[in-house]
Amino acid sequence: MYEVGGRDESAFSRLLDRLPGADRHETDAYPVYEWLPRDRHVIGKGGAVNRNDGMHFKLRSKLNGLVRRTKGYTKRVQMLKKHLLAGDGA
Repeated sequence: MYEVGGRDESAFSRLLDRLPGADRHETDAYPVYEWLPRDRHVIGKGGAVNRNDGMHFKLRSKLNGLVRRTKGYTKRVQMLKKHLLAGDGA
């Protein structure tokens, strides 16, 4: 899962609505996460590796392919989704 947007409460809320329930939330100390349940919210990077890190790395790599000196890539949503999903077995 991913959500395109800023690091504001509305973008985080949209993402959280689409995620399945979690036993624990590991985040940085960004203020938007303060309203997560305290008994399931862990702040910091000292814990277990986030299982989404691999997916985030692949997504960043694919998005990096869209960075060009010119604006010579498609801006159609359908083609951008196809580019993002290419090669991940989906």
